[in-house]
Amino acid sequence: MPIVLLQSVAIYTITSDLGKENYLTAIVKGCIYERNPSAKIIEISSDVVAFDVYQTTYLFKSAYHYFPKGTHHFILSGLYNTDFQNLLIAEYDGHFIYFTDNGFASLALPKDIKIGAVKLDNQFSFQIGNIAKAFAEASFFINKGTFIDAFTTPYTLQYQPIDIDLIVRNNELVAQVLFIDRFKNVVINLTKDEFENYRNGRNFTIEFIGKEKINAISNSYSDVTHGRKLCFFNNAGYMELAVRGGNASELFGFETGEQVDDIYKTIKIFFE
Repeated sequence: MPIVLLQSVAIYTITSDLGKENYLTAIVKGCIYERNPSAKIIEISSDVVAFDVYQTTYLFKSAYHYFPKGTHHFILSGLYNTDFQNLLIAEYDGHFIYFTDNGFASLALPKDIKIGAVKLDNQFSFQIGNIAKAFAEASFFINKGTFIDAFTTPYTLQYQPIDIDLIVRNNELVAQVLFIDRFKNVVINLTKDEFENYRNGRNFTIEFIGKEKINAISNSYSDVTHGRKLCFFNNAGYMELAVRGGNASELFGFETGEQVDDIYKTIKIFFE
């Protein structure tokens, strides 16, 4: 199947846990510019919680479709979550995704998607500079119209991430925290369709510390007054719990600065 032709100026995104306080993100950008000096580079985020493939997936899936088809997306978080040191590429929804076998693809991409492993030298060292150079080189070939098959070999994913599916218990639904944003809003792994399916027309309650509750879906922050709690479905389609002008994560007892453990934090929704 022919690859999608890129726009005249190649666009790249970076989603990583490399941070902004060191030189690692700059290395990735430098490798891209070396092969494509006219590239446009946008950071979806360089502040993913270290090794958190679930947060990586959420941020990527929330943002990628706002970019033009043909955009290159470098997924560079949790690089050392796994022993499978392959550099992988897939074409997804008209976009080119570059990643490693650390659970990201299992969470973010269709099960039947075609994945290619970049052909690497036997002496290849799995370090960020080399990874970025290899991905930048692959994107250079794609920009010239080369088929992915020409420089990759077929690959089957090996690593499977820990299951964080929704848990249903009679009239109770247990969801996992995906992300706590800079405003301390809490995003959980529950979409609107899933919520309505489990709800089935029933009333619902989400309880906070101190027995405070939410029992209605809002459309926006303006639906409540300052300091009041609300839940809504965000632009990515996931349920988000917030306090207008406040800190929702603290009301659930989630300690600021401990987001590395978010995948073990749960939110319970009760139906009646």
